[in-house]
Amino acid sequence: MNKTGFTLAELMIVVAIMAISIIGLLKLYIFTTVEAQMSGNKTLAITEAQGKLEEMRMQDFDTIVGTYDKKTSTMSLLDGVMFVDISDANPELLEITIVPSWTDRYGRQIGERDSNNNGVVDPSEDLNGDGQFSSPVVLKSMITRR
Repeated sequence: MNKTGFTLAELMIVVAIMAISIIGLLKLYIFTTVEAQMSGNKTLAITEAQGKLEEMRMQDFDTIVGTYDKKTSTMSLLDGVMFVDISDANPELLEITIVPSWTDRYGRQIGERDSNNNGVVDPSEDLNGDGQFSSPVVLKSMITRR
């Protein structure tokens, strides 16, 4: 007698292969969703940093260091802060570094922040041990005396 069809073992193998494929696609979907959100947050963070830089450029050159150096300010587009570091080794040129850090919607802290607002990188704040505040977004620029 010639019966056509699938045996139970064949069906179980097909279901196992489909389950593995679906799990792989689900992981890919989750990863791309998280990365898309991170990309959007990076765009918002650089927008905030550029806004802070433009605010600094509108100030009198001689007041910039006293007003902004080693200060933390709150971001309006993200749940986070920006740390501003200014090097004034050259009296005619200010080297400015703005380091945003924020908390994403999953509760993860992105970037290092000056949690005690003392303007110094403390060992408990320096998560990667490089001696400076770090973030996936860092804006560096210069302002010269006009």
